[in-house]
Amino acid sequence: MKKIIILTAIVFAIIPHFVSAQFGYGKVSEIEELKTRKLIVIIEEPKDKVIKKITKKKHEDKIPVYKAAINEYNAKMKQVAEKFWTFSKNGIEYKTYQEVDELRKAKNKDYAILYCLSGEMSDIHSGFDESSGLNWTWNTEDDAEDRDYFDGFTEMKVSLLEDMKSIPIMYTVLPDIFPTVTSLVLGMQTLQTYMDIRVRQKKDGEDISQREYMNNSIKKNNHDLAGKTLLIREDMLSKKLDKSKIADAYPYKFEIVNKEKLDSIVFNTNTNYIYAMVMPAVNSGTRTNSVYYFQAAIGAGNGEYYGLSMPNIAATIFSAGIAGHGKKYVEEKNLQDFVKGKTL
Repeated sequence: MKKIIILTAIVFAIIPHFVSAQFGYGKVSEIEELKTRKLIVIIEEPKDKVIKKITKKKHEDKIPVYKAAINEYNAKMKQVAEKFWTFSKNGIEYKTYQEVDELRKAKNKDYAILYCLSGEMSDIHSGFDESSGLNWTWNTEDDAEDRDYFDGFTEMKVSLLEDMKSIPIMYTVLPDIFPTVTSLVLGMQTLQTYMDIRVRQKKDGEDISQREYMNNSIKKNNHDLAGKTLLIREDMLSKKLDKSKIADAYPYKFEIVNKEKLDSIVFNTNTNYIYAMVMPAVNSGTRTNSVYYFQAAIGAGNGEYYGLSMPNIAATIFSAGIAGHGKKYVEEKNLQDFVKGKTL
C-alpha cells in the first residue's frame, strides 16, 4: 500500500482543488509527452485483499459476484476509454497492473497510463493510502456491513509509465468507489479538461484557471437548466426528499433514476439531460485529514458544469473538521444552489 501526502497551505490555495475534486502535478512538458505516446488503460483482476475481506465477513457466496463485477468493470472501462479518451490519438492497449509494472521496471518509456485506484485517508499520518486496484463490497445499501469500503474513495489517474509509482500528471476523485460508467466518463472528461487548460495556459498564454473555467462554465450553461431534465440518482438522493419537496426546491423538470439509466444517458451523451452528482474531494494537512463532498449539476451531453453547491470548506478546515465535510447526498439546499447559479 502506497502513502500519498497532500499538503494544504491556505484556504484560497485549496478551494480550486475541492471545486473539481482533482489534483494536478504534471508539467506541461509531461502533458505534451503524454500526447505522443500510446495509452495503456489498466484493467482489474480480483484482489486477494478483497477476497480475504469477503471471506472474513463470512460472505463466501459473494466471491463469484465480485469476480463478475470485475469483468463488468473491465468491459465498461474499455467502452468508455474507446469513446471518451481523445487527448492522445496513438492507440489504446489494455493491461493489468502487474503487466504494466513489469514494463515500468524494464524502464519502458513508450506509454502513458490511465487507471483507477481505491484509497483511504490515514488515521496515523497526513495523506492517504492507496491500494494497487479497486475496492469492492457486497452490500451498497448498508455501510455498517463494510466500513472500510464506505470510508474510502477511488481516484482516476493519468501519468507517464515511468511515473507509475510516483507523482502522476493528474488525478481526480470519482463519485463512486467502485466506478460506474458515469464515474468513468466524468473522470476522463475531468482529466482531459485539466490537461487542456494547462496547455492553453502555457502554450497559448491564455489567462484561465481551473476556478475560472468552472465559473465560466456555470455562467454559460446555468440558464439552460429550464430546458433540460435534471437526473438525480436514487441512491444519491437524501431520504428527506420526495418528489414534492424536490419540486419546491427545483422548479424545472427532473427525474429520479437508477444507476443503469443514468449510465446509459451519460454514455450516449444525451444533450436533453443534466445530472446531479455528489463529488468527493480529499484534503490533508496539519489541521485536517478528510474526505469532503460537494454537489454539482453536470451536462450529460458535454460534461460541463451547470450548477454547483459547496460546503463551508474554509470553516471546516480552520475548525479542524468540526464545521462538517459536506453531505454524501443531494439535498434541498443543493438543488436551490443549482437554480441560483452559484459560482465560487
